[in-house]
Amino acid sequence: MTTEADDKIQLVDTWPVETPDDEMGVSGHLQWAWSYQFAARVLLKHQNGRNQSFYMGPLLQSCGMAAELTLKAMLRGVGKSSKELKKFGHNTYDAYQAAKGQFHEGRFVKLLIALTQHRQLPEEIQSRATGSEIISLDNQWRAYFPHLDLLDKTYDRPFRTRYVQGGAVVVPDAEMVLIGNEVLLSAMDARIMRCSEH
Repeated sequence: MTTEADDKIQLVDTWPVETPDDEMGVSGHLQWAWSYQFAARVLLKHQNGRNQSFYMGPLLQSCGMAAELTLKAMLRGVGKSSKELKKFGHNTYDAYQAAKGQFHEGRFVKLLIALTQHRQLPEEIQSRATGSEIISLDNQWRAYFPHLDLLDKTYDRPFRTRYVQGGAVVVPDAEMVLIGNEVLLSAMDARIMRCSEH
């Protein structure tokens, strides 16, 4: 991702707001989020040929941590305290809903559609639609938030990425989550860099 991510998703002019307290600042939150993002990327790279428990466990757990920390970094940049961030728990979808006012969501989704053209809409989704519905479903599938909604069904309560439970579950596409994280992280990094130059 380039430093143009800030411009492409149009972070609001007022982001970031640093809160003067003893808590970790926005830069610290970003560094922490990038660490989990990197860990999830390593696991994704080595996932090929692994079993479902590898995907459901270590990979989705790391994706969940990366997404949670990415969105909490965005919210930290609007002045939310650590105490306020903790109220989101592990719910990435709720954190996204709170953070999306800090960037142009339409531009964000358009960028994700462009960045994910190498990914195929899964056949099981294609089989449920015909004709023009497939194009609409394809674009919806490339958005970040539907994957966060699915992620929360495993990463958030009942914490299926951490505790083994039987039964069927629909899981997100880990790469789609990570691409969304990278766009947001890159945009925040670019903004922080611009702010430090002034």
